[in-house]
Amino acid sequence: MVGTDGSDPSIVAVRWAAQTAALHDAPLHIALVVEAPLASDDDDPPRPAALLRVREADEAIERAANAAVAAARTVRDIAIGTEIRTAHIATALIERSRSAAMLVVGTRGIGRVQRVLLGSVSTAVARDADCPVAVVPAETPLLDRAGTGPVIVGVDGSAAEQAAIEVAATEASLRGVELVAVHTWGEVEPLGAIGTDWTALRRTEEALLATSLAGWQEQYPELTIRREVVRDRPERQLLERSRDGQLLVVGNRGRGALGRLLFGSVGDALLRSVDRPIVIAR
Repeated sequence: MVGTDGSDPSIVAVRWAAQTAALHDAPLHIALVVEAPLASDDDDPPRPAALLRVREADEAIERAANAAVAAARTVRDIAIGTEIRTAHIATALIERSRSAAMLVVGTRGIGRVQRVLLGSVSTAVARDADCPVAVVPAETPLLDRAGTGPVIVGVDGSAAEQAAIEVAATEASLRGVELVAVHTWGEVEPLGAIGTDWTALRRTEEALLATSLAGWQEQYPELTIRREVVRDRPERQLLERSRDGQLLVVGNRGRGALGRLLFGSVGDALLRSVDRPIVIAR
């Protein structure tokens, strides 16, 4: 499922969602949610402004559907449905996420109908949706221009990471690219670092990553999985590696620094800075 407002950035998200659905040989549902106006006593007859908004919504959803058909066709034809609703945007998208395999939203969509911004809506959807959420930047290229960049997944040893690894492995396999599993470590205060056996600690972290990835190579025998263990802050490494990738995947509410990544100032900065699609898995 993908949310749109008819703006150019949201159409980029629609195209990405259509190609991803086609890779999965799955149907795509496009939802345009018009923010419900405040009720008033004199709103019984339709007002001109309300009628204009309905016409704009019809034009926007038609544009999105046409873009989805064309994008999906580069992979395969899929069933594409559309929906226009009047509701609170974030609430409506979260509600629809209960029956979706993935929910896709764009960034900085500023359409005349309504906004689907990387802000309150995207943050609320990323936090509360019942399915994986993909946030697609306006600069995202289509698959035929995405090259062979890998899928990047953040691994932190938490239970939440397994959902992220599953999403990342599936997407990398379908795209025919490498999966890069990134695990960071070494966030300690300077005084706490005194006497630390960094070599032993690195071996421990490498073993943690190996445990996290256990069994996934057997499930995806054709997939190349590269392991990266780096002493650094997770947001810096994930952002740096995402520049050479085509998709970044992280878990929802993991442990430690990576677990704090999504729903605080650090996570907000990462979502705003990354120029590749990012999936919050659950």
